[in-house]
Amino acid sequence: SDRLSQSLQIDDPQVKIAKINVTSLEPIYVGNLPAYHLQGDYDLTLQLPHQKDTKQHNNFDLYLQRQIEGKTWRLLEEVASQWRSYLVK
Repeated sequence: SDRLSQSLQIDDPQVKIAKINVTSLEPIYVGNLPAYHLQGDYDLTLQLPHQKDTKQHNNFDLYLQRQIEGKTWRLLEEVASQWRSYLVK
């Protein structure tokens, strides 16, 4: 949200994600841990000071992995045949 505010040069834009539709859920293994490959679409609404912009049916294609302790999830990205992971907050 901070980077979005800076790039749009506005304070605290209101972003709403709605109608998340998962069309494909494939269980896989990454690094000997179960993960999920999800594909689908979602609607995005961006409320700016003087206008509202809605984009429907934005596609997503992502990989998620639940950590061993079961308390956190990580977003996975395959780069040059290696996996990078990012904590999902």
